[in-house]
Amino acid sequence: MRVKVIILRKVPEDMGKLEPLLIKLRAVCLEQKGYLGGETLINAEDATECLVVSSWDNLEAWNSWLASDTRAELQGKIDELVGEPTRYQVYYCA
Repeated sequence: MRVKVIILRKVPEDMGKLEPLLIKLRAVCLEQKGYLGGETLINAEDATECLVVSSWDNLEAWNSWLASDTRAELQGKIDELVGEPTRYQVYYCA
């Protein structure tokens, strides 16, 4: 069953060091089996809040990506730069 993953993170207004990491994360994600696509949204009332809606073929594909060393390494660097952990919520598509 397909899933949507909501990824919520804070981002600095100056994306200098963060932007290359986010671009790399998206590029590597595109190569993952089961990844269908994603959309990045910036909160209209708080430009430091970023929401990503990521679509996956199934929960197993998402969990495989979530557990990958490459993702964990990039995500660790992102979280360190923004000073707080990224949050994830997974939803089944009805």
